[in-house]
Amino acid sequence: MTTNKPNRVLCGGGWNDGDYSARCADRGDSIPGGAYYDYGFRAVLKPTNQPTNINMKNSSRIQFKSVTGIDTLFAETPMTEGQWSFYSGGTCAPDREDYPKVDISWDDCQAMLVKMNALSEDEGGPPDGYEFDFPAEAEWEIACRGGSPTEVIATPETAHYNARALAPVKTKEPNAFGLYDMLGNVWEWCKDEYYPS
Repeated sequence: MTTNKPNRVLCGGGWNDGDYSARCADRGDSIPGGAYYDYGFRAVLKPTNQPTNINMKNSSRIQFKSVTGIDTLFAETPMTEGQWSFYSGGTCAPDREDYPKVDISWDDCQAMLVKMNALSEDEGGPPDGYEFDFPAEAEWEIACRGGSPTEVIATPETAHYNARALAPVKTKEPNAFGLYDMLGNVWEWCKDEYYPS
């Protein structure tokens, strides 16, 4: 029996795409086994109750930044191969640790979030009062704009695009919130289902 799964929103544009605006959504298929060659994701921390003050460089190996206007804390970069290996218990070539983790479906990322949330804070799990999650598309857009009231366009200084391959994270300038690679390098999965406008 075939189950129809919803398409999910992807934002940011991949390394082989042109310059895109902050609100760039494409259809993403969450069915395992699809072509996800430049699909990655960026973890966020969302409050679950009364969160405590947290160290933005916690034991999760992921550095988080606050985004003005929303309670969600965004990872500084898309999840890297090194971070994915840490949480999956796998290994990663030392020269690939700072590259974005790609070739992953929405379901792969959801399974990873379950693993991450099952860990204690000392083991790399979320701080008390928070949980790891996908960003909503609206949250992603606010974070990408970096406080700008208008859409942000990718530039060679801020985005890795029209290239021949992925690049390590943090090789371009961050936005005003200190977030890297919001545009270019990898398409980032969001929590939302995709609906044509």
